[in-house]
Amino acid sequence: MGLGEQGISREVLSLSSYALFVLLLVSLVACGDYRIQLGGGYELVRLDTETFCFDHDHLDSLLDNNLSDANILMYANTNNLIIGQSECVDQSPTCNRDGFFLIEKTRRTGLWGLSSEEWTSVLKDHGFDEPPILHRPTRLDTLLPI
Repeated sequence: MGLGEQGISREVLSLSSYALFVLLLVSLVACGDYRIQLGGGYELVRLDTETFCFDHDHLDSLLDNNLSDANILMYANTNNLIIGQSECVDQSPTCNRDGFFLIEKTRRTGLWGLSSEEWTSVLKDHGFDEPPILHRPTRLDTLLPI
C-alpha cells in the first residue's frame, strides 16, 4: 500500500471518529433525565423537558426543608453560590420561589423570590459588580467541571 492510500485511510478514520463523537454527543443531549452536579452536595435534577429542581444531600436542614418546589429557569454556578431565576412548580399561594434566588453552598442558606433589584443588591454584597450571565440548564452542563 502506497503513502497516498495510507493517508486516505487515516483521513477516513479521522472523519469516522469525528462523526461517531458527534453522534454520541447528540444522543446524550437529546435523551432522558439527568443530574447536574453543582458542588457542596447540590444537584440540579431534570424532571421533564421543562422542569429542573434542586436536590441536596442535607435537605432536612436546608432552606425551608424543600428545594423541590422551585422550577429553575436559569442559573449560574460559582465557587460558593448558586444564583438564578426560578418559578413555583405548583403555583400554590404559599410558594415563595417565583423570582430570583441565591444559595450559599457552604452555609446552606438561601434567599428566594427576590425582585431583580433585590437580587442585584444581594449580589453586590457578595462581591459582584454585575450579575453573572444566567443560562438554562442543559445536558452539556453535566460534562463541565463544577
